[in-house]
Amino acid sequence: MRWMENRADERGDISKYYPEAKSVISLGLNYFTGNASSHPDVGKISNYAWGDDYHDLIKSRLYNLLSEIKSEYPKINGIVCVDTSPIMEKDWAQKAGLGWIGKHTNLITRDYGSWIFLGELILDIELKYDKPFNDDLCGTCTACLDACPTDAFPEPYVLDSNKCISYLTIEHRGDLPTELENKLSGWIYGCDICQEVCPVNESASPSKTAFGRSGTSLVELIPLLSMTQDEFSVFFKSSPIKRAKLVGLQRNVCVALGNIRDRAAVPALVRALHESEYSLVRSHSAWALGCMGGSVARGSLLDAITIEGDAEVRKEILDALNAIDLLSLHSGM
Repeated sequence: MRWMENRADERGDISKYYPEAKSVISLGLNYFTGNASSHPDVGKISNYAWGDDYHDLIKSRLYNLLSEIKSEYPKINGIVCVDTSPIMEKDWAQKAGLGWIGKHTNLITRDYGSWIFLGELILDIELKYDKPFNDDLCGTCTACLDACPTDAFPEPYVLDSNKCISYLTIEHRGDLPTELENKLSGWIYGCDICQEVCPVNESASPSKTAFGRSGTSLVELIPLLSMTQDEFSVFFKSSPIKRAKLVGLQRNVCVALGNIRDRAAVPALVRALHESEYSLVRSHSAWALGCMGGSVARGSLLDAITIEGDAEVRKEILDALNAIDLLSLHSGM
């Protein structure tokens, strides 16, 4: 993510971001609502994205807190930060005593596990500081590392974002890596696997803040393939999911459908292959049809290759046809 690299100097030195900085107040807000659906026809969406965009919610609360502080101490100045600001918020949270950074690289708290949003106030005065959280309570547990289907953790406390399902389904803009397409486990936006298996999170309490949005936690896969840009803009207007854009979400849906191999999705994938304006969606719908196999999928791929003008999509169609032929060969043996 280039936007992070571009401000690395500020992340390493908070005074370069806010020269008047003398204190950081780190805050956390529980967002746990429930684990993602295990139903194969429903796209898995990361827990944090079930509600309205947390950036807006957290910022508004932080601004209110800053206003309260300034009403009591008018000479104090400060700024509000969420994770789009160039600061190392997990490190500051640990220094403030909120919790420890787990082997999955998320901050873990005693009370809420890792299901928390972080936010910060940077002030221009010195305060009486809390003690940092110096204990690592992960111990010998490696549940998060062992559960990752894409092996995104080359070692404890190190995350390879190029293999992380959250990164791939949200930030990655191009074709998904072929070797990982069958390992996304039904996630179409983000991933919670490493948090769901964490023993500390077993006793997580649901958030008392209203994060839920009607219909966002349970979204059927097939209808998403026919969603128009206008429909996407309306349905996900205040949701973090808008960050993936329609093309990215439909790409992810194609992969999820290819993984579950539900033949009921073939007509929707065929329409996407022939009608989508996005080459990224056409190529991944071809891949999904290759996973499905069958005469309808094969016929639609043969029809599509005669009219497809994008070389990359044509290559994916040919690969899908080869995959179907191999399926037919093995099933006939």
